[in-house]
Parts: sequence; C-alpha cells; structure tokens
Amino acid sequence: MTSSANASMLNVTPSGPIDAGAIVKTIAEAFLNDPTWSWAFPDPVARERWWEFCIEGALRYPWTFKTDAFETVSVWIPPSGTEFSPDGENRIPSLLIELVGDRASEVEELLNRFDQAHPHDEPHYYLSLLGTADDHRGRGLGMALLKENLARIDAE
Repeated sequence: MTSSANASMLNVTPSGPIDAGAIVKTIAEAFLNDPTWSWAFPDPVARERWWEFCIEGALRYPWTFKTDAFETVSVWIPPSGTEFSPDGENRIPSLLIELVGDRASEVEELLNRFDQAHPHDEPHYYLSLLGTADDHRGRGLGMALLKENLARIDAE
C-alpha cells in the first residue's frame, strides 16, 4: 500500500476525555526528540506530564481529532478559546517547578514567547499540536489529518 493510499483511507474521529491517555502517548512519542521540548523538559517523563496537562486543557473543546488507532492526532483550539482554562493557567507556575525545578522561569519564558508570537487580534482555529507515532511516520497520515481538519474548519 502506498503512502497516498494509506492517507486516502484515513478515518478521522473527534476525541474526548476518554481518549486522553492515548492522545498523550502519541504526542509524547511524536515529540520525544524535538529540540525545543527536549530542552524545556529534558526528562521524558516530565515532558509527558506536560503533554497530559496540555491535552487536558484542550479537551475542553470538541476540536481534538485522532485516527482509528491514534496513529496521528491533532489538537485545535477554537476561535475565542484558550489553551488552558483559568485554573490551568494558575497551575502552570507550580507545575513547571515540579517538572523542571529551578529552570521553571526559563521554561515559563519560552511559553510566554510562544504566546506572544500567537496572533490574538483575529479569531482563528489554532493548531496547538499535531503528532504522528514513530512507526506511522512518512506515510502522509499527519498531512492527511491536517487536510481533513482544515476541511472541517472551512465548513464552519
């Protein structure tokens, strides 16, 4: 089966809180060797806990999608939405201390820079995370999921 054939048979469904663990697993695997996130959270266990926190915040909205076996997942924040609830925002400083210790202020600065680079003046869907499990990379699944998601968003 060619990569385009795999992508064309993609079955995408919305995810909910029951899927959180599998979504976190895919994202953690997809970003395991990412230079930015590896710097921010050198310990893979701490990084996975960060992804749990992020996914928990995103699942407040019905805009997280997966393929059947979580080969690839996408996490969107809808217009006027926020990545974290107000309670989640308040938890970030203590969570960073717990996860990275005395580097918490450096990681918080990274997160602030991400937020500053994010446009806030025009409503839009924000792709927070898109990841594909290692053994499914190179088959076009992530791009096919993105294309499917954009068609949903355009239909809105």
